Amino acid sequence: MKLLDALRRGDIVAVQGDRPRSGGRNVETNLFGRPFPLPAGPAALARAAEVPLLPVFVFRTGRLSYRLAMRPPIEPRLGAGSREAQREIVQAMAREVEWAIREAPHQWFCFRAAFE
Repeated sequence: MKLLDALRRGDIVAVQGDRPRSGGRNVETNLFGRPFPLPAGPAALARAAEVPLLPVFVFRTGRLSYRLAMRPPIEPRLGAGSREAQREIVQAMAREVEWAIREAPHQWFCFRAAFE
């Protein structure tokens, strides 16, 4: 509720959207055409607060040097059913994660056997 309240006040909230938490709720999506779970929380939060999700990625470019990439906002479709709309948001986020992996595949860490 604290994150939702912050968004409703107009604050910025950062949450990690590319790694499911152990015991957290996930949405099964596709990453590079293969099933892959992503956390449901960011999409649920965006819908509840009626705010866009802004994908942001940080790439290491050298010793103590980084490049920040802000991608186009993902707007939640508010009129759709919650599960359908949540799935759309998470799939849009998966496309952004794919973009980031293509940009710097050596900087992506998958902490589970995702593509067996």
